[in-house]
Amino acid sequence: MAAQFSHVAKEYDKDFTHSVIGNYQRTQVLDEVAPMLKPESRILEINCGTGEDALWLSQRAKTILATDISEEMVAVAGEKTRTKSNVTCSVLDANNIASLHPQTFDVIFSNFGGLNCLSPEDLREFIKAAAQLLNPGGQLMLVIMGKKSMWERIYFNLKGEPEKAQRRNTSEALLVNVGGVEVPTWYYSPSDILKLAATYFEKRKTVPIGLFIAPSFLESFFSNKRWILRIAALMDRFWLVPFADYADHYLICLQKKSA
Repeated sequence: MAAQFSHVAKEYDKDFTHSVIGNYQRTQVLDEVAPMLKPESRILEINCGTGEDALWLSQRAKTILATDISEEMVAVAGEKTRTKSNVTCSVLDANNIASLHPQTFDVIFSNFGGLNCLSPEDLREFIKAAAQLLNPGGQLMLVIMGKKSMWERIYFNLKGEPEKAQRRNTSEALLVNVGGVEVPTWYYSPSDILKLAATYFEKRKTVPIGLFIAPSFLESFFSNKRWILRIAALMDRFWLVPFADYADHYLICLQKKSA
């Protein structure tokens, strides 16, 4: 899987991180995460990409171990965070986080759908391993691509492709184009995640990310309509939890159950 993302490492910041839509959606995530962090927190980041979140986290936590399956992504992240002594960047497959034992963490964080590349069986094992790595009361914060994206339904219906309008709403993997490479992707509703995590975690909150803000693949369409995005961003501040699965992504925050 590493090769499926390595080829986009150098362009990822330009194409998403520093895009207007990317900035809006990341701001939504981090505004929700910030109040739940503590200065003494030890954070494990999964699928860190180019290190944008690790850079932000470095100002709000004691230590950050930022990991990604792609060596190229980790190299970019390492360069971006090289002046931050509390950030370590390392190559790690999300399926192998148990190998970090006996290290422990207060927070495990994964942004923007990286875990959608895991099958339900793999995601269940990931959640189990995460519970074993977290300290008592530790938090699992995941940004997941849901099954009912409102924007995708509107977009594909307007294009006259109704068969694609509900493409996410399946339990099967879809092949999603990432920079010209087809990546197997599973979509999960908030209830799916809660079922997978029920043995080890309880929900703290679920927040839509990009309910009104468009998905990043529409960046070019909105390039000269940024006023619409500003209005959408304002509307997203009045998020509606029941509609989390209709957003482009959603943030689900889980707390480790007491033994």
